[in-house]
Amino acid sequence: MPPLSHTKLAHDSRVLLKASIERIMDARSAVHNGQWVIGMYLSGLAVECVLQAIVGRHDPRHDARHDLTQWLKRCPTSLQDALTSPPLRDQWNILAARWYNGMRYLSEDGMLGYLRDGSRARRQRWTTRDSKDQRARLARGSRKRS
Repeated sequence: MPPLSHTKLAHDSRVLLKASIERIMDARSAVHNGQWVIGMYLSGLAVECVLQAIVGRHDPRHDARHDLTQWLKRCPTSLQDALTSPPLRDQWNILAARWYNGMRYLSEDGMLGYLRDGSRARRQRWTTRDSKDQRARLARGSRKRS
């Protein structure tokens, strides 16, 4: 049997599931070390990998790009219902609104601006107190690395 090509291997459900587990472990490590931007990116990437793995089991087309909402639409209805209904709906909406593949290119200041300015139409609004608390936590993490 010939070896799988790089593209076919990257879209194999088993490989994607393992990658999702590795990415969430990497994300936890990054956040633990105060690397918020890469932690946020890797967390969303882990979700994308899981959704792709689920879709890939019944549909090999790889055409939803990096859009979590589009990947979810291609998943079984039971998963769609679970993620878009209470108690997970709010968390899914926050993730789907805030995460995008291009965040890997943002600096810490760029990420703070992205979150603060609400550059994504569906992002959750923080209360003034929550926003100040979040900025303080991020500032403490930045000082640790300096």
